[in-house]
Amino acid sequence: MLINNQINNRYKVLSELGSGGNGFVVKAADNNLYREVAIKLNATSEFTHPEIFKREARILATLKHENIIQIYDFINVDNGVFKQEINGEVYGLVSEYHPEALPLDKYLNSNQLSNDQKINLFQKICDGVIAAHEKNLIHCDLKPQNIIVTKEGTPKLIDFGSSSYENISTQNSGSIQWSSPDVLNGEPAKKNDDIYSLVLIFLRMFQLDFNHLSNEEKETDFIDPYGSDSSVEKNENITIKTLTSAEVAQNHKESQNILVELLLLSHYLMKLGWHRSVSGWEKYIGFDASTNEVEKDYFGFRGTNSESTKFLSNLHNNIFLVHDNEQRSSSLLELLLMGLLTSTSSQYKVVDIIKNNDVFNEEVHAKLCQNYLKSFNNVEELKTACYALTDTVSNSLKSEFSLINQASINGQVLSKSYIKSLPQLSNYEDERINEVKCQFNTFGMDYLFSDSLVILSSGEFARLYFYTDGIDIEIFSNHPTLKQLEKAPFVDILE
Repeated sequence: MLINNQINNRYKVLSELGSGGNGFVVKAADNNLYREVAIKLNATSEFTHPEIFKREARILATLKHENIIQIYDFINVDNGVFKQEINGEVYGLVSEYHPEALPLDKYLNSNQLSNDQKINLFQKICDGVIAAHEKNLIHCDLKPQNIIVTKEGTPKLIDFGSSSYENISTQNSGSIQWSSPDVLNGEPAKKNDDIYSLVLIFLRMFQLDFNHLSNEEKETDFIDPYGSDSSVEKNENITIKTLTSAEVAQNHKESQNILVELLLLSHYLMKLGWHRSVSGWEKYIGFDASTNEVEKDYFGFRGTNSESTKFLSNLHNNIFLVHDNEQRSSSLLELLLMGLLTSTSSQYKVVDIIKNNDVFNEEVHAKLCQNYLKSFNNVEELKTACYALTDTVSNSLKSEFSLINQASINGQVLSKSYIKSLPQLSNYEDERINEVKCQFNTFGMDYLFSDSLVILSSGEFARLYFYTDGIDIEIFSNHPTLKQLEKAPFVDILE
């Protein structure tokens, strides 16, 4: 691509870093400031329009955040540095360079991260998107290839060439595989599209493959002719078929519809007491004393293909490696659903599933639709929801867990020191109590409803404590706070 190793007599090109749809990137040494930089040039096999390149530079110049790549300069480049003749203007986007930084997918493959480390990494990615959204900027092309992770473990968003400002009626031009159904349907770009893409990235970070759910058998590997990945590993057992852009988009929409259906049914069945084992769905219904065996009932989805079965097995059995993982799995399913339901198309799909699948009781269709159409309003809510998935005492090898159910509330880890720091209430009729978050028993007390974490009308947390002595159990159902206490989850408190 380059005919010499000097750009504008200032930058010495050290190596080529790669190319994509929006530019050609080189590593260079800045002879003036004595630092290494990355320079993105609007020169590939087809030259990116200069105005698009200028636009990306101006956008990045407005974003100052640890999790977004920092822009240093925007330069005119002498056409003579290229081997081929160039008629248009060539520009260079000079940015920070991080040696040994890897795209997100390669970073995950090269590092054995625990669940907590993955979640922490994802939350930092969310921080970068939040910073962009605060400027009303939508990235529009969030995917693992557009997120690099430094050797220190800091993720940074790159490639804002497809980004768009909110309320500007432009069609999202991001990669098909990581786009929401709304984008694939040609709707204007919106912040919810980024949330949807983040959830797909979250799935990939936990090795949950959603791309082939619409395939009856995984004998065909699809190539996105407009994607950034140009190489596919060849296997004699795989037939390679190149599809048109419309066919690729339709395939992804079908897979995403199946993804929503699997998550919805899984969450609903778990609420009904079903458990997903390696072999399928089962429920404990009793104990046979004569055979000394637990009696189980079994259930299976009609029409579930092998890819769906594999996805469900990985989702329920390969993330939280403990027997008592139901609460954490339920929180994971809820997070994924609320992220995917930022898409209007996915909301329509949920209503259709509830009304047409025999698993759902027809008498409660309206209530189920209402319960399952909740979605995240912004990336901050998605980031906060991730705290419910963290396991603060898991080791890095994921071989031994001490599961703490709902160990954090809105990002605050529930520890003895934190609980003791809260103001105390001793009257369950206190009018300031707005909501009961959980019950706990941390100081060796065995009384019913002895301690609870509550939210006051001011929005602050408080510790409600009292004893059952002298409280008539019959009035529980008639008192709002006591009714909330009965339904509040019981949690363990960390040391």
